[in-house]
Amino acid sequence: MASFSIDKPPRPARKHRAPWYKRILRSAFLAIIVAFALTISIQAALAVPPTFGGCYISTGHGLVQDIDCDRIPDFADNCPVVP
Repeated sequence: MASFSIDKPPRPARKHRAPWYKRILRSAFLAIIVAFALTISIQAALAVPPTFGGCYISTGHGLVQDIDCDRIPDFADNCPVVP
């Protein structure tokens, strides 16, 4: 055990700082996680059906709103089935 004396003040705690390469790796890892979370939340927001009717057409580069739902149903997302 360490010796304890009232006459001797305690030493200040050592400040430990990670090496520069660990800080860069940690920052890159956190940036990837944040980008992944943002991508998931944006995709979830785009998957919501339109508020004012119509449907979304998936173009491969994003979603386009089709108010009348008159496009080919195979390429349409969230379109009602018309009998």
